[in-house]
Order: sequence, then structure tokens, then C-alpha cells
Amino acid sequence: MFPTFTGDSRRPRNVNLSRQRPSNPWGPSGWGANPGASSGASKTVAHAQAEREKRQKNREELVAAKRLQRIWRGCCARQKIRESHRRAFDNEMQRAGGTDLGHITKTLPLLVALFDPKRDDDQNRARDHQLGSLNQHSLDRLVGLIVAALERGPFASARALLPLLSELVTKRPWSVGSILGRYYHVAARYFSEGMDPAEQAMLCDVVRAPLSSEKGTC
Repeated sequence: MFPTFTGDSRRPRNVNLSRQRPSNPWGPSGWGANPGASSGASKTVAHAQAEREKRQKNREELVAAKRLQRIWRGCCARQKIRESHRRAFDNEMQRAGGTDLGHITKTLPLLVALFDPKRDDDQNRARDHQLGSLNQHSLDRLVGLIVAALERGPFASARALLPLLSELVTKRPWSVGSILGRYYHVAARYFSEGMDPAEQAMLCDVVRAPLSSEKGTC
């Protein structure tokens, strides 16, 4: 059929005696591999990853900066409001002299709004305020603020607030129901520091106050 064909149609067997896996001669690691191109691709990927991380870090820093600015503005606004309440409270105290019931009713909400347990002048305002049968919720809040102030200060700064606290809690013993543990912890702390008999008697009144009714009976 093919008179001119003289060769063998079968291809010779190619036996791999080196025990190495055959590689693609056209692949990146074969004969035609270009080390420079492979290195350049790796650098491009690393650069893109670094850029993404940098953008993510910038976004996080921007969010954190906005949050800090918002917190700072809120803190400044609250401080300004408290300062305005302090001015209004002091002006009202100077004008009316702290005697009539209408004056007390007007200044008590200001006292609760402005009171900062860390400030001595606010503690003096609470001490000098004439308290009567007024807004009971405000009185309860004031008790909590006074306890917070006593938790932070030494005994020397507490002498002015302890009688006021005893008076308020004697009238409203349930006002310390939610903070009773803190209340007695403060009393125990000052009892260990106050060695004067008069101071010890004052602290005994503070300890007995939650057990008393509004008439002062146990």
C-alpha cells in the first residue's frame, strides 16, 4: 500500500531513569523560565498587599480620630453645661439667701445636675444647701453622688458631707438600698481613719441612718 515507506511506525519508549518528576518545559520553572519576571510578579503582589494594609490602617485611624473628637466635644459640652449650672446655683444662693422653700425647690435640681464628686467646691455647695421636703428623686440622686464623693476623698474632706449624708439617709433610708454595700464600706473606711470621739460619733450616726425611720427611731 505504501511502497516508499521503510521506517518503523512505533515511537521509541522514553524511560525516565532519574526518578524525577517530568516538568513542563514551558512553565515558570521549566527551561523557558524567566527569574526576573517571577521576582517582579512577587514584588507586585507584596506591594499590593502592603498598600491594602496601609489603606486599612488609615481608615482605622480616621475612625478612631472621629470617635475621639466626638467624645471630646461631648465632654466639653457637659463641662460647659455644669459650669452654667454652677453660676446659676451660686447666683440664686446669693440672691435669695437659701431660706425660702421656692428658692430651695429651684436650686436642688441645679445642685444635682452640677455636682461632681471630685470637686471640693461642689461638695461645699451640697453642704450649704438647705434641704427640705422637696423632690424625693433628686434627694436620692444626691445621696448617691455624696457617697461617690466620699469614696474618692480623705477623711479631712468628708467632715462637711457626713452630717448631710446622715440627715438625708435618716429621712429616706431606702435611698441607699441599691448602694448599701458601698455606703457601709465608706463608713467602715472613715471609721478606721477618724480617731476623734466627735468624729466617731458622727460616723455612728451615718451607720445607724439606714436603720432609722424618718422620725429617727430604730
